[in-house]
Amino acid sequence: MASLVHLTFVSLLIHCLPSTFYAIERGIMGMRQTCTNEGEEVNVEQIFNIKCFICICKVYSVIPEFPIYFQDGESWSDLDPCKSCICHKGQARCSMEVCPPMNTPCPPHMKLIKLPGACCAQCIESDGVCTVFGDPHYRTFDGKFYSFQGSCKYQLTADCTGGAFSIRVTNDARDTKTSSWTKTVSIRIGDMKVNLGEKLRVKIDGQRVALPYDLPSKVIVTKTAESVLVETAIGIKVLWDGNSFLEVSAPAKFKNRLCGLCGNFNGISSDDLTTKRGRVVTDANKFGASWRVGGRKACSRPNTENSVGLGGVRCNHRLPQRKYRDKKCKPLRSDVFSACHARLNHLMYFKSCLVDMCECPLKNCHCESFTAYARECSRLGVQLGDWRKLTGCHSGAPPR
Repeated sequence: MASLVHLTFVSLLIHCLPSTFYAIERGIMGMRQTCTNEGEEVNVEQIFNIKCFICICKVYSVIPEFPIYFQDGESWSDLDPCKSCICHKGQARCSMEVCPPMNTPCPPHMKLIKLPGACCAQCIESDGVCTVFGDPHYRTFDGKFYSFQGSCKYQLTADCTGGAFSIRVTNDARDTKTSSWTKTVSIRIGDMKVNLGEKLRVKIDGQRVALPYDLPSKVIVTKTAESVLVETAIGIKVLWDGNSFLEVSAPAKFKNRLCGLCGNFNGISSDDLTTKRGRVVTDANKFGASWRVGGRKACSRPNTENSVGLGGVRCNHRLPQRKYRDKKCKPLRSDVFSACHARLNHLMYFKSCLVDMCECPLKNCHCESFTAYARECSRLGVQLGDWRKLTGCHSGAPPR
């Protein structure tokens, strides 16, 4: 004989608080029913000995027709990231986070940034930056400065651990005996290839594209009068002036994962000249040659091993030519850049400028040393004013 189940119903008088409602769970046949009467008294039937109502907070969203509900004890953040709330017996109890004053700057190699969804700005590790300029001079991710005049194709940098990306450069001798300049840049991200050429021309997978160019979740390419900027979804950024100035930025997640002419990005500059076979050397020419890729067709000088270091470029030391070079490079030692001298030694940039003027005496080869120095100063928080106008290195300056 089947047993009988007796259900006892009682009538409760419940007052709904503003911005709350009571959810009624009716335990018959697994059915659930809710009642959402806000701000008024309602009679609610309750099944005896069964928990049948829960106090829930109702929070209005940006679209009033679609409010958001939270259970008792549940917390959430408001539209204001500094405001956090918790549902307590039908009432929203909220508090505000107060950001501490930033009385001191961030430590070296860190930057102050407000992350998406965060209330307060915080110091996070800065991106590593590798700069290539002039007759190629390199400043690695870890700050190692060297010169390498190889005239072939080379691996500039790549993710040698996870294979997420690679960047290669082709250096061109430009009809000189000992010099070379970066001519083209090839970026590979997954199965996509981006080529940066002279005069700010850009190709995606072999097809020339108009700028700006946006491929969602992969790459954004924008253009100014002076440069092209490639921003990838994995955080790698490449700035190219269409002539020979190149800058690669890598987020901190790539530390200890990179290899190539830009070094290994491990925070130690002394081991940046690590060859492809893993040997640390002091000779920039041996180091650079080890990262050569492609065949002889990629070389613009018959002797593919003809690469010289800083100071090795043949230069006319006659007084008129020397004075001309000094005059062109002098702004690096003048008031134009003096605001940054205490933060960044300008000597290597000045020497690089003199070398660049040896086989390019009548054009604007000096401007790239200025650009490299100015951008590094900017990363250090030093504002230099309109140095381009003061030095004649404006966007309308004629190319080499």
